[in-house]
Amino acid sequence: PAEVVTGDVGSADPGPGAGRKFHLRVYCVASGALKVYFSPNILALFAAMPYKLPGRHTQSDSVDQNYSTADDEDSQSEAQTPSPEIDEIDLAPHLTNTCLQHDNPDTEASVRLLSELVGCTVRSENPTWNGRKLTQSDVDNIMSQVTVVLGETFTAALASPVHFQPLPNAFELFGVDLLVSHAQSEDLTVSILELNAEPAIEMTGPRLGWILDELFESMAKTCVSPYFYAPADDSALEEWKVGETRDGLRKCLDVQVRERGG
Repeated sequence: PAEVVTGDVGSADPGPGAGRKFHLRVYCVASGALKVYFSPNILALFAAMPYKLPGRHTQSDSVDQNYSTADDEDSQSEAQTPSPEIDEIDLAPHLTNTCLQHDNPDTEASVRLLSELVGCTVRSENPTWNGRKLTQSDVDNIMSQVTVVLGETFTAALASPVHFQPLPNAFELFGVDLLVSHAQSEDLTVSILELNAEPAIEMTGPRLGWILDELFESMAKTCVSPYFYAPADDSALEEWKVGETRDGLRKCLDVQVRERGG
């Protein structure tokens, strides 16, 4: 599969993931017009069940094989008629959206920090990655790519002001979902899945609720305080570069769209 599957299936201590697919959830804030930041506490949201190849079986599959060499046109037509009896496809191994895991008794176990996956085994059809351990270097690479992808995404959004109009005296929190894939490459690749306004932050769960505390404290300090308070020290006046992390947020875009009062 394109998405990375992690965990040591069948081991005594499978750890987070246990052979399940996941996607990344990044909490991102757009501030003013326009700076974009995200929390380095990236989440990995797992499917409820271990991954298995998708597929469905129908009675016509065996019928087609039995009549594949038939010369009679009517027999061929009958053989290719789909059977109404189609096995139900279990989507649990494929749905990584925790809001859709209604039958999962322990949804919180499906939510992990990306950093918690360091040391987990990657299961993949790509022989380069199958059996390989996820390293801190891999996580750092993912973080760098998230910075670029989010910057490019919001830059593209600025080209469509009908749908996205940043204001100089406002900020907004987004929940960004991303995929991690590798295709035939040796490197992991991060790509955008979707961007959600008003994200369901409650799905983070009590275990990792502290990252939300840190997130909102960082947003208040970075996005709100400058409108009311002078910087406490000169370091706050230094240029905050894209890719740099301060006060619990990493900057991924800094452009001037409009000024206050504009």
